Amino acid sequence: MTPAAVDRGTGRYKELRGQISDGDVLCFSGRHWLSNFIKYLSHGRYSHGGLAFWWEDRLMVLQAEAGPGVQALPAS
Repeated sequence: MTPAAVDRGTGRYKELRGQISDGDVLCFSGRHWLSNFIKYLSHGRYSHGGLAFWWEDRLMVLQAEAGPGVQALPAS
C-alpha cells in the first residue's frame, strides 16, 4: 500500500482498510501530552508507529509502549 494519511473518523479508514497488508507500517499521531512532546522534538506529524497484520478477518497492529511493552491491538 502506498503511504496515505488515514483518519478513522472520516470514513477514509473503511475505504483503505482492505488495502492494508501484513507488515505495513502504520503511523499514528497521538493526542496525549507525551505524543505531542515527541512530535515537537522530532518536528514530525507522527508520535509512534506499528506493524499491521491480519488475524483471520481482523486487522491488528503490533505496537510497543513504555509501560505495557509490545501489544497486539485491533486496528478498529
